Amino acid sequence: MRALKQCLSKLVLLLLAAFPLLAGDAQAQDQQPDALQITHVEPSLSRVLTFEALQQLPFVEIATTTPWTDGVQLFRGVPLASILDLKSEDRKLHMRAANDYFITMPAEEVSDDYPIIAYMRNGAPMSVRDKGRYWVVYPFDQEPRFNDETHLSRSIWQLVEISIMR
Repeated sequence: MRALKQCLSKLVLLLLAAFPLLAGDAQAQDQQPDALQITHVEPSLSRVLTFEALQQLPFVEIATTTPWTDGVQLFRGVPLASILDLKSEDRKLHMRAANDYFITMPAEEVSDDYPIIAYMRNGAPMSVRDKGRYWVVYPFDQEPRFNDETHLSRSIWQLVEISIMR
């Protein structure tokens, strides 16, 4: 029994010592260039896009208000369609946020222009604490059709993964 208590005590001490390493420093995590995982049913089309890789792609800017921010915000990002290799047989997208919030949307609702995967807001990269690193954004002010519950729910922030399904 005594040996078991000693073993448990050592295990608890080991876990307490390792906790900061497992949890990580929030500020350091916030500064890491998080990647966006694109998963496709065809493994050869799956890939990881880094912040730097997204910045190298042709971008668009959307100036719009959102229900979650104050005033007009200037978002810079890439059209979602430009980073996905959608095939005619692809049926839906499953998008997941860092907190495991997810949405599913029909693939045919991705146009050449909207939504965008925003990686900058008001000229600065978005931190995880500030709805970043990546945020699905629609031009809410320019297109009234995007101001409905469906599109608002698809405006997922802290996006970490997009899965393309059939």
